[in-house]
Amino acid sequence: MSNDPKNIKIVLLGETGCGKTSLINRFVHNTFDPYQESTIGANYYSKTLNSHNTVLKLNLWDTTGKEKYEGIASLYAKQADAFLIVCQCNQGSPSSTITKYIDKYIKENQRKDTQVFIVINKIDMRTESSSFSISEIEKTADELQYSIFKVSAKDGTMVNEMFEKINDRIYKSSEGTAKTSINLKTSAKMLPLYERKKSSCC
Repeated sequence: MSNDPKNIKIVLLGETGCGKTSLINRFVHNTFDPYQESTIGANYYSKTLNSHNTVLKLNLWDTTGKEKYEGIASLYAKQADAFLIVCQCNQGSPSSTITKYIDKYIKENQRKDTQVFIVINKIDMRTESSSFSISEIEKTADELQYSIFKVSAKDGTMVNEMFEKINDRIYKSSEGTAKTSINLKTSAKMLPLYERKKSSCC
């Protein structure tokens, strides 16, 4: 196994309050803060995994959902190996939200091998009234041919499994090509959660 980590850049997009930071915190630190403050600009987290006989460093960029910081978020969307569009299970008009992030961030920065996933968070809060939102998200994901994950940052449902699937997809897509190291000193606090729905590959 190589000791030199291969870097993978994953950018999380989504509206304020959808749980992007909580997902990352659940994944990285296995913690959840019900009073998590909203992200301003963007925050950076990292986690190292051993996969495919290789050390992989996941560089996770948590972007804000606030419109006044969109310019900052655009900077961090560049050179992403994967985008995660995070929605919540009871979100209104989720299809328009997904389209917005595709148009603003993904179209401009997507390479041939860039992966895009849709994440439905807060499934622990799923109710009969939220089934419409979930169905709409699933329909949009099918139309776009994006894999979808159903997760909960609060209780950890499918969070680790999601990142493992995403990591595997990115690795296979890039054929394990090493990425330039990112030298950043920041403290990763918490990680997200995830689960998957249906997809042709996940």
